[in-house]
Amino acid sequence: MDRVNEIIHNEEYARLLDIIVDNEKDRLYCKHDIEHSLAVARLMYIECLERQLDIDIDVIYATALLHDIGRAISNENHDIHSAKIAEHILDIARFSDSQIECIQEAILSHRNGGSSLLGDLLYRMDKMSRNCIFCKCKDTCKWIKKNEEIIR
Repeated sequence: MDRVNEIIHNEEYARLLDIIVDNEKDRLYCKHDIEHSLAVARLMYIECLERQLDIDIDVIYATALLHDIGRAISNENHDIHSAKIAEHILDIARFSDSQIECIQEAILSHRNGGSSLLGDLLYRMDKMSRNCIFCKCKDTCKWIKKNEEIIR
């Protein structure tokens, strides 16, 4: 997990995460903070273990940690911004070119359904990470795929 910790301690990542937190400080609905990213990572890892998928834990966590980081630039097309930012941060954290490409592909498809095994995992666990059933704002939330039950 050394490479994952390099992401967490990367100055650019920390700066962008701070921007997201500041932008969402008055947001009533689900936030895109580190708690969300870690919840997605943990769910992805659990699913990976349960299905005995051969995906490196560093790749799982890196994908989850970086999938929403582009929201610091724009909520619209944040997937595109996230993938671009991820390339630079992943390179610094010593991910291989093939791992970077795989992570970017997953990030780019996380809003509309994954186009790869990693992308599908990110897409589903990103949605599953939301605790809609306990949310005080669920009646006014416009998110269509609300989680109304605990699945696991």
